[in-house]
Amino acid sequence: MKLIYNIQDKPAFSKLILYAFQQVLAIMAATIAVPMIVGNGMSTAAALFGAGVGTLVYVAFTKKKSPVFLGSSFAFIGSMCAAFASAVSVQVGYAGLLIGALCAGLVYVVISLIIRKVGVHWINQLMPPVVIGPTVAIIGLSLATNAVGDLQKSSLTGEMTQWAVLCGLVALITTMLVSTYGSKNFKLIPFIVGILAGYVCAAVLTFIGNATGTVSMQIINFAPFEELFKNGITFSTFFSIPDFTFVHALEKYEISVSTTTACSSLEESVVLKALANGNKDVSTTSIRVSLSHLTTMEEIQKFLSVFDKVWNELLLK
Repeated sequence: MKLIYNIQDKPAFSKLILYAFQQVLAIMAATIAVPMIVGNGMSTAAALFGAGVGTLVYVAFTKKKSPVFLGSSFAFIGSMCAAFASAVSVQVGYAGLLIGALCAGLVYVVISLIIRKVGVHWINQLMPPVVIGPTVAIIGLSLATNAVGDLQKSSLTGEMTQWAVLCGLVALITTMLVSTYGSKNFKLIPFIVGILAGYVCAAVLTFIGNATGTVSMQIINFAPFEELFKNGITFSTFFSIPDFTFVHALEKYEISVSTTTACSSLEESVVLKALANGNKDVSTTSIRVSLSHLTTMEEIQKFLSVFDKVWNELLLK
């Protein structure tokens, strides 16, 4: 296969930015998909950070001769899910993941030492393209259920709709056509063109759905854009530190915490100040849980269960 750009070639800066943006679109979805599929409180931010550090280390060790991004591996999803399924707790599951990752890394080290000694010919004999191709295809097909399930959901209503599937097909077909029959420049950015085509299709359907009141056609949730620019365009519009606190973590499980009353951890509560013996650091970083005669045992048990789960998630982060 003839490459458009060889490893040592440097495209123009404008094209380099465009290609880098496509790379971000491609690797972002693939990297965060694994922790989202596995679940159990796995952090997508940690996956992105680990992939970035791993890539820098890999590029440094290969002396920039192999420009490859090291993202999350879909080949390990089955074993990762099994680690959590067979564990007595989430913490034990994570311990299993760490041990498994260490063992897999040692296997890579051993194989690399063998390759350094005798070369790669034996790998080509052991795993020719006719074997690698179906293996990769099987990994992809095993995730088809997750892909189709996510594709059918509207980001606005969360309901299943076939119109969303149509948008996905438009994106897929456009990407295939551009990568096969597009011009030289467009062949290098099929993901961008395909995603734009799918998004435009979804936006048109959403506008039609909003105008006609057809809920099934309302696919895109524009609220995040409104929230992003509600205070105008500032530095925080493009750069911000993730706000993950215990209070916000509880909200994921439909447990609301007041931030404007005496129960607030943002304002020094008189009650909490008294309980903390005047220690402001304790009183301003605490929350107060109030019960009444109407509180049921089921509600208390639910809160304690969620409290424990969120606490463990924060410890893992």
